[in-house]
Order: sequence, then C-alpha cells, then structure tokens
Amino acid sequence: MPKKLKVAVHTRLHLSRLLLERERNDAMNASGTAQDVIVSHEAAVLALTAICDQMDCLPHKSRVSLPDYLECLRKLRASTLTADEIEFFLDLHKTRVDVQNRAILPESQRWQRVQESTFAHLDRLSTNLLNVSLSRLDSEPGQVPAAAASPSGGAPSIRTASS
Repeated sequence: MPKKLKVAVHTRLHLSRLLLERERNDAMNASGTAQDVIVSHEAAVLALTAICDQMDCLPHKSRVSLPDYLECLRKLRASTLTADEIEFFLDLHKTRVDVQNRAILPESQRWQRVQESTFAHLDRLSTNLLNVSLSRLDSEPGQVPAAAASPSGGAPSIRTASS
C-alpha cells in the first residue's frame, strides 16, 4: 500500500497543479512567454520539493534550486528520471534565470507550451515516484498528523513567510 502523502507534500503538489492549470498567456510574444516560464519554473520547484520531501531526500543546503532537487532524485532513483526530463528541467531553470537575472527574454517558439510540458513531466514523475497523479490530486487527500490539525478539527492552515 502506498505511503499517504504528508500534508505539506499534498499542499505543494496542489499549488503546483493550480499554477500550471492557470490560464496561459495567449500573447505570442517574449514577454508573455517569460511569464509562463517563470510560473512553470516555480510550479516545478514546488512539485519537485514535494516529491523529495515525501521521499525523505530533500537537499541539505541553505540555498536550494531546481537542479538540486533533480540531483537528489537522480541519486535516489536514477532510473526514474529520463534524459529528456532532466534536460527539460535544466533548460527551464536556465531560461528562468536568464529572464529573472539577466533580462534575456525566452524564445517564444521554444517555450510556447511550457506550462503543458511542465505539467506532463511533473505528472509522470509524481505518478512514478509517489503513485499520485497531479491531474487527480483533489481525490487523494494528504495525511493530517494529529499535531497539525486545528483544535476545531478542520484542516491545518497554510503557513506563509510571515507566520
């Protein structure tokens, strides 16, 4: 029987899914594509963090980026990551860095369907590693530890950076 998802893992996967399912920027220009690249990158980081957390293989560094999560998964289950997935995520990371840090806009043609591609790769990884499909995530609630439940018995709140 598969291990139940941790609450934080379920939350991250769900947020990743919501980001990737948001309406795509239909402007076929580099600025619109840049927005989609940034959103897709952040969704990938959320999902890869969740997968690593569930598998107890989070990177042990003070500053962690997308390639660090890929490396942890590669060390843990090398056969699960395909060369295409590694190349896709590393290209996504490099493109996001170029946009954010160097103001280099992405090639619209190359990244035209970045959200859909990111979703497909993450869905495959989540299904293969956690036995959880992103597209059916709502029907698979996470495990709520007793300490995390609120006194009223409701779901725990999502912690923010200020909490």
